[in-house]
Amino acid sequence: MASNEYETLNDLIELSIFERFSAVLKLVSLLYHVPLTAIKYPFLASPKPPITHIIVNTILKNAFRLLTARQLRIVVPSSFGAYFAHCKAHGLYLDIEKVPPHSSDAQPVRLLWLGPRWDPSSRTSAHLGDVDTSQVQENKPPGVPPKKVLLYIHGGGFQIPMGAWHLHLCEWLRKQVGEDSGFSIALLEYGLTPTNKYPTQLRQCVSAVDYFLKRGLRPENLALAGDSAGGQIILSLLSHSLHPHPSIPPIDIHSPLSHTILISPATHLRSTAPSITSMQPYDMLTRPVITRWTDLLVSGTSYEQEIKNNTGYWGAAALAPVDWWRGLERVVGKVGVIAGECEMLRDDILVCGEKMEKAVAGKVGFEMVVARREAHDAFVVEFAVGWEGVKPGDSGRAIKRWVEDFVKGARK
Repeated sequence: MASNEYETLNDLIELSIFERFSAVLKLVSLLYHVPLTAIKYPFLASPKPPITHIIVNTILKNAFRLLTARQLRIVVPSSFGAYFAHCKAHGLYLDIEKVPPHSSDAQPVRLLWLGPRWDPSSRTSAHLGDVDTSQVQENKPPGVPPKKVLLYIHGGGFQIPMGAWHLHLCEWLRKQVGEDSGFSIALLEYGLTPTNKYPTQLRQCVSAVDYFLKRGLRPENLALAGDSAGGQIILSLLSHSLHPHPSIPPIDIHSPLSHTILISPATHLRSTAPSITSMQPYDMLTRPVITRWTDLLVSGTSYEQEIKNNTGYWGAAALAPVDWWRGLERVVGKVGVIAGECEMLRDDILVCGEKMEKAVAGKVGFEMVVARREAHDAFVVEFAVGWEGVKPGDSGRAIKRWVEDFVKGARK
């Protein structure tokens, strides 16, 4: 194993020649779906996403279906690799901060910074071993430390690393709000399946939030945002703040965080809600893929027993009763939830959101957006080819508005 510290989080995968050849054949076969989807599109029931979204989702859905977990790493090898390439391509300073574990049994976690690091005096920069960083480290270092930090937690079914699209989305947000507006984005690099099972990701998120708070970042100057699996991790953190998971030390959030932004969050990993079936033609996900990825995450863990015995809902927010969320106003000031009108996870997201909103009874600024003609993670996928020329729909406008409110607005 190489000395790159990245591998303490997610082992770099070396594919055999056969695995690589098989993956290439599978990827080439995806082209077949482009004309076929275009032919089928007029016959799909409305409301439906634009044809370009349907084509992209169909390609992704078949890639997820055909490629093994190992082969998917050909497309997205590592979070660090995506971040390194992003910094190199856009002339950005590479700044990776190592976060000390929250508890003795927690695994290490890293923050990948876009914009100045919040605490420049921190001496916890990650050692990158034999990785040549000269081309990015020569770029001009970021300027004045920010007053506010958005912690972004990427999606990917708990097995796909951070992609360029997540970085492009975050850069777009910084440019929309203003790069000199006094806020930076730290992207959480967390452990992936099958090596890192539930509730490892919650434990690592707790470490990151605890790290900021203990180093003096005021809770009202910290916001959390995440898509898909990242949204699930944030919901797990909110649950843990109210009802500590028995295997993870409690976290002391002594006053409310500013915002949590949940983009197509995974709220029920074993769902049989109607939208799981009815929205499958429009989405990038399928029931078998969700099942396979869920098994990689939770098999052999406490997850199933927690739900069966109704002892906790850290990994299944949609199943939590209203009372589970009472007291949320002590943890966060504003909550934004996005569900795509045409996404498979829609019904569970709406159920979860309605329970949370009922529990807080106006004590938290709560807004739920059903994004018209959008499937799962639609606005995030828009950034697969960059951020120039992206035209936000309902979800994009909501995300921008919530981030602007965090950076520039006062809490209501």
